[in-house]
Amino acid sequence: MTDVSLTNPHQLHKYGTILLWAGILVWAPYFVVRIIGESPSLLMYLPFHLLGVIGGARMRTNANKQLGNPLKSEEDTNGLHSTLSSQASLFGFHTML
Repeated sequence: MTDVSLTNPHQLHKYGTILLWAGILVWAPYFVVRIIGESPSLLMYLPFHLLGVIGGARMRTNANKQLGNPLKSEEDTNGLHSTLSSQASLFGFHTML
């Protein structure tokens, strides 16, 4: 048996992205079943969602640190917040972003 090692940060980032998207896409079958008219339990989907999203985000963050990519600063986050707020007000949504 071969041991798979993710020492290459590019590989780590790629697999982190795949895991992140798998965690997000866990909800696709949930919503399909809801549209059909059934009521599936959230507890069947939530652990897989959290595993994929949290695990994938951690892998990507670790890869970015290894590559020397800067982490998003609070200034970037504030810029996104103001952009989202202005877009929401354009469409008549008054939200607390």
